[in-house]
Amino acid sequence: MLYPVKIYGGNGALKQVISSEQLSRVHWQVFEEREARTSQSIPVRGRGRKWAKSLGLLSGK
Repeated sequence: MLYPVKIYGGNGALKQVISSEQLSRVHWQVFEEREARTSQSIPVRGRGRKWAKSLGLLSGK
């Protein structure tokens, strides 16, 4: 669970409140992007290569 975040300006006035829903959405979006990049860079060898290829995780290499 993420809690709402309050952002204050230099003079101490409240500038913005980021809701927990917005934080959650951004968190999972960044997580999915990082997972996509990571899974592409992991070399697959042996029997795992055939399995990954059948799932469409590898291009036609």
